[in-house]
Amino acid sequence: MTVTRRRFLHKSMLACAGASVFTTFIPRVTGPITSSDRHNRLVIIFLRGGADGLNMVVPHGEAAYYAMRPSINIPKSAVLDLDGFFGLHPAMSSLKPLWDRGHLAIVHATGSPNACRMHLEAQDFLESGITGVRDAGSGWMGRVNRGRTVIHRPGENFHNTVMRLSQFIRDNPQTQMLSSEVGGWDHHSGQGSSQGSMAPLLETFSQTLTSFWGDLGALRETTVVITVSEFGRSLRENNRGGTDHGHGNVMFVLGAKVKGKKVYGDWPGLAVSQLHEGRDLAVTTDYRRVLGEIVHRHLGDKELDNIFPGFDNDPANFLNLLG
Repeated sequence: MTVTRRRFLHKSMLACAGASVFTTFIPRVTGPITSSDRHNRLVIIFLRGGADGLNMVVPHGEAAYYAMRPSINIPKSAVLDLDGFFGLHPAMSSLKPLWDRGHLAIVHATGSPNACRMHLEAQDFLESGITGVRDAGSGWMGRVNRGRTVIHRPGENFHNTVMRLSQFIRDNPQTQMLSSEVGGWDHHSGQGSSQGSMAPLLETFSQTLTSFWGDLGALRETTVVITVSEFGRSLRENNRGGTDHGHGNVMFVLGAKVKGKKVYGDWPGLAVSQLHEGRDLAVTTDYRRVLGEIVHRHLGDKELDNIFPGFDNDPANFLNLLG
């Protein structure tokens, strides 16, 4: 097992590197899983590069989506409809059964209130959990009251990374916070529609997430997976058949206790007057609203004001993602 980038370790206040990170905080478990091992856990998967949420979860009921993306839109005939307004990119078909079973929820028009469009800065804002603060000494995951295990090997393909993540969870079922990542989402050119550079990445991402979920077996009952990206993409396609750095995006929430088969959040619309700075999907749900609910209700950490200082952490404002 190997850990991810140095700044992740700094933010999580983990002083060790390599395999020692795991053995320091999490003893290896062998033998059958018992009831005492069934701790709730949260898995965060970062989509590095600014994934295009508008082509992942397509607002096919919005005329402006098609007007602004004449060559890279997902045709209505190809969209995997979810609720009559939103639908999945056809390359994400492996996720549809999870949606149909009610294990998958989607939060659209979500993101950080920071409108930064620079990758590293936006990722730092996302991981600090504090508006406008980079390198806060510890990220929000470091402030959750438990050690975090990072499963990522630079250059390793996403499928292999996530399968190692699954194996680690099965070997160490008392692990409660894990994270990994997959890059390649910065599609400034050649993004494509149903085909193109984004489609195979979406197919791999979806199939891998589905395989991971199946591989967990009984541990699905105590696991929630959240995907998050630093920002979305511009609504209008550029002259290279791609999209530029944007603002609002989409988050996937997967879990046996998730109230799935629903797209959450307030949809702001895609008319120019409704866009952020006249060009991007607006953010109507702060990403901390999603993360905070799962940390509070699934992991049982009630000290949200310490985890997301300066944010309105009132449980009355939760989206009620969990059953």
